[in-house]
Order: sequence, then structure tokens, then C-alpha cells
Amino acid sequence: MSEQLLLLFWLAIKHGVCDLALQAIYCRPSNKHNLFSPKAGLHSLHHASGTFIVLLFFVSTPIAIGLSLIDGLSHHVIDHTKSTLVKKYNWTQDGKMYWVATTVDQNLHFTIYFLICLLAI
Repeated sequence: MSEQLLLLFWLAIKHGVCDLALQAIYCRPSNKHNLFSPKAGLHSLHHASGTFIVLLFFVSTPIAIGLSLIDGLSHHVIDHTKSTLVKKYNWTQDGKMYWVATTVDQNLHFTIYFLICLLAI
């Protein structure tokens, strides 16, 4: 198995832990439509910290720090953008557009992980 594929696998595991378990336990309600929401910031910090921990097994500490910052900041911007659109257009979980926005949101997060893998290894 290639190192890049293994890194992507662990970033996917990290994503599940941070986007589901940690967010549900510590970051609700997050008010992600507010760019400076403390709980949204904590959620992004969870992602950056998780990425840092994963990357330490693959790259040097300075590279892990830089790529983790990219993950945390991009995660925050992606979530903020989705939440702003959901709030603006009043999309709800029982509507199609909410799930389209959520799909785009998740695909963007995984695009960032793919880029991190390309930059890291």
C-alpha cells in the first residue's frame, strides 16, 4: 500500500471522528454561519489537531504544522460557507438542497485531504 493512500485512509478516519463524534459532543450548536463562533472555531481546531497527529507519523513536525493549519482554516471556511447558504435560503434536513450542500461540503473536505496527501508525500 502506498504511503499516500495510507495517509488518506487515516485522514478519513480523523474526519469521521472530528465531524461526527467530537462535533456532536462538544460543538453543538455551532452557529457556523457566524465566522467567529467559538464552537465553530473549536470544531476547526479539532480538525487541525487531528490532522497534525495523523501527519506526525508521515512527515516532519514543521510540515505537519503547516498542513494542519491549511486543514483547519479550509475546514472553517468550507463549513462557514455551507452554513451561511443553509441559513440564507432556509434549507432544512428534509429538503434536497440541504443534502446537496452537505455533499459539496464533504467533497471539498476530502479534496483538501487529497491535496494534503499530494503535498505531504
